Amino acid sequence: MFFKLLTAMLLVAPAIPQTQKKSEPPVTPQQVPQVSNTPPIKMGLWESTMTMGATGATYKSRACLNQETYQRMLTRVPPNCTIDNLTTTATSITGDVKCESPDGGTSKGHVDVQIPDSSTVHGAVTVTTKYQGHTVVMDIKSDAHFVSADCGDLSPGESADVE
Repeated sequence: MFFKLLTAMLLVAPAIPQTQKKSEPPVTPQQVPQVSNTPPIKMGLWESTMTMGATGATYKSRACLNQETYQRMLTRVPPNCTIDNLTTTATSITGDVKCESPDGGTSKGHVDVQIPDSSTVHGAVTVTTKYQGHTVVMDIKSDAHFVSADCGDLSPGESADVE
């Protein structure tokens, strides 16, 4: 569950271009990033590599992104989560994330996404989770790059693992 949450937080800024599988409520107006009609990144097939801090484990996926899925990514936040101190520019998105799970766990973290050009996105998330007396700190880095305007077998909003 928490891994999905982190992925969703990165989706708020297109660090990992995938579509969330569940229907989630839109964020409140003060949380919605200023979304330009012209996305700062290219539309099409993207490949993302996510690296988990201490373990160095990596997860690689490809996703098809179009303007509609891009807009949707920027206006969804998982249930029971809020984003504070949200700052968006043409080349970056940062914010503080807080989530509470129904079973009493809490997570707090910081998201930092850099968009140096229309073909490259770098993201970093640091999250501290407290659950049943245990505290876990996770650092996740994500690097995504544009592959092609043609998504091949993937439809907009779909993603697939890359071996």
